[in-house]
Amino acid sequence: MVLVAGVTCNFLLGWFIISYLFVRGVPVPSDIVSVENVVENSPAATAGLQKGDKIRAFTVATQTETIESTEELTALSKKHGGEKVILLIDRNNTKLKVNIVPRKDPPPGQGALGLVISNYELKKYSIIEAPMLGLFESAKMTKLIFVELSKTLFKFVTFQEQQAEIAGPVGIARLTSAAARQGIDALLQMIGLLSLNLAVINILPFPALDGGRLALVLYETISRRKVNPAIERKLNMAGFAFLLSLIVLVTINDIIKLFQ
Repeated sequence: MVLVAGVTCNFLLGWFIISYLFVRGVPVPSDIVSVENVVENSPAATAGLQKGDKIRAFTVATQTETIESTEELTALSKKHGGEKVILLIDRNNTKLKVNIVPRKDPPPGQGALGLVISNYELKKYSIIEAPMLGLFESAKMTKLIFVELSKTLFKFVTFQEQQAEIAGPVGIARLTSAAARQGIDALLQMIGLLSLNLAVINILPFPALDGGRLALVLYETISRRKVNPAIERKLNMAGFAFLLSLIVLVTINDIIKLFQ
């Protein structure tokens, strides 16, 4: 019970944070195209479009197309570049018509209208629903972390090319700082993910970790034989030395990334 207490608390913290985020609201797929941001000096900015506007329809001459996905709006804006079009939008439960002229040759990354759009809407859950949804999501994330970590470790020991990036204390601080700049929800999500990651890592059957010590306890229970204390001590010291060496290497890599 003592050995799994830390892992359990890591999981409980992740579960609590994710459940809280369900109460605050989480983005879910929808058939509504919402404006997430408006690029300065763009057709959208000139036309007066605002963050939070919901784009319902796209009209050219007498032809009106209902907009239900970001791909539809992007394709129509590109197709009718240079033409005067009308967007039907919802703003605070009020329907508005906005005249706009999409650009033929927009700057890279801005699109014809100069909008950042998404097909997601914020859905909030009750304090009764959130814990069960949070538990389900935490379990799903923990499983995903375990699977991906297992793949990473397998590629590491078989000297295969790594696709996943490993971050140490410096890298985690950098990622957490970036999440904090996105807002409290992004920061909480980062903390929840880190906590679930710690739960998975600490339960791994590796010397010096809780999982390694738990593996020895299970071995003693099954075999009914006590592990030699000297062997156990050497295993834990070797595992601890390996982990410290790995932290140093990863930290050096993180510092190099800071200057790149």
